Amino acid sequence: MPEDYVGSEDKIVAYGTYTGTYKITGKPFMARVAHVCKLKEGKIISFEQFVDSQPVNDAIK
Repeated sequence: MPEDYVGSEDKIVAYGTYTGTYKITGKPFMARVAHVCKLKEGKIISFEQFVDSQPVNDAIK
């Protein structure tokens, strides 16, 4: 669930934290994430995700 949203006329950014446990290693992770949605006429026309992948990579090893 996002912590907060930031928006403008044609863009919404939702940010928060992913948490989980990598099943194979049993290691937990916590990674910051941002979702950027671009809008046109009130509909999402593109989506990008940005995540701090280092904590996830550390859990895989």
